[in-house]
Amino acid sequence: MVKFLKDFKTFIMKKLYSFLLIALWHLNFNKTIESKIALKMLDTKKDEIILDLACGSGVFTRKLVKRGCRVAGIDISPKAILSAKKITEGGCDLLVGDAESLPFKNEVFDKVVSLCSLEHFENDEEALREIYRVLKVNGIVVLTVDSFTWNLSGKILSKHKMDHAVVNYYSIKELKIKLEKLGFRVVSYKYFINSPISVFFLKFGVRRKFGYTYKVIFPVAYIMSAISDKFLATKEKGIFLAVKAVKSI
Repeated sequence: MVKFLKDFKTFIMKKLYSFLLIALWHLNFNKTIESKIALKMLDTKKDEIILDLACGSGVFTRKLVKRGCRVAGIDISPKAILSAKKITEGGCDLLVGDAESLPFKNEVFDKVVSLCSLEHFENDEEALREIYRVLKVNGIVVLTVDSFTWNLSGKILSKHKMDHAVVNYYSIKELKIKLEKLGFRVVSYKYFINSPISVFFLKFGVRRKFGYTYKVIFPVAYIMSAISDKFLATKEKGIFLAVKAVKSI
């Protein structure tokens, strides 16, 4: 009986931890929007082999597992991988590693996805080269990156860059050049958080380091931002950029 109660407590604590981690991730309204765009671009199929590069705490990795994909997640942070293992419950392979030197053989993945990570890499072209190497021919990569091509004050830009260790911001032109240089062909792209209301809430988040105050406004921020981006978006600039590319022969 004592063992049962102990095991039950462990089970409940694990479930509670997972619930809170996933909930807090989604309460960042731009993450919720970002994940929807990335999933649509990935267009996953059951049993596809997918690499979640710089997977962080594994919330998006978990989404891929639930869609029936065979997933590997890699992140440079041991703490992030530990969290990811707790919420994915053994549904994928997770390991600590460097995006610029991936511990995988050539041409093993059908698709690679990386959410808002490329901008943090010191050598982004080396990371892209590694993605190209591990993708199968005609494999798909979906990247979301910080763009910040919307007209913002220098103060907001410098604060965001410092608080979040951003090395590069990207326009579609700049990212397309890097991808094509390495042998990718850009299939589609989409700027998001690219209307007055969504940018307003994003700036609110930057000023507060995307902390709990920012997460509290999620219901209003998400609904108003989604509507604003749908009807008032400026298509060729935005705070974030999503790109889908294919590995050419």
